[in-house]
Amino acid sequence: MIKRGKRPSRITIGHLTEYQLAEVNAERKKCGFVPLSGEIYFVGTHLYDSRITKDGYTEDDVLKMIQVAMSEDCRFIRTQKMTVLQTPGHRESGYGCLVRDELTLECSASPLAELYSVVPRGDMNHKPNKLRGLP
Repeated sequence: MIKRGKRPSRITIGHLTEYQLAEVNAERKKCGFVPLSGEIYFVGTHLYDSRITKDGYTEDDVLKMIQVAMSEDCRFIRTQKMTVLQTPGHRESGYGCLVRDELTLECSASPLAELYSVVPRGDMNHKPNKLRGLP
């Protein structure tokens, strides 16, 4: 929908595991925030603009990042501003780098978490289009 210039609808795409939810909510409690329900929804505007338009990843690349970063093996990592789940190990990016995917959740507006972004940490190429010979 974004590619066609339309605003996508919000859709539920999954849930945090019990362990992930407990870790995230423990940190939220320390900060005085309401606990999350565990539901994760997706709109995708920021992710599309960041990873596909700006960084040049394909839709399949981004779907792989999301799939890996939403696995039950991913663990909450503490950051100063965002709620992040990180893969415990590295995977081959498809562009000659070993990456560790990080899923960023936006959860300041409600007890639901929006899959806001996913980043392949360690991808030193950052511009897959250059590898494909595209502008």
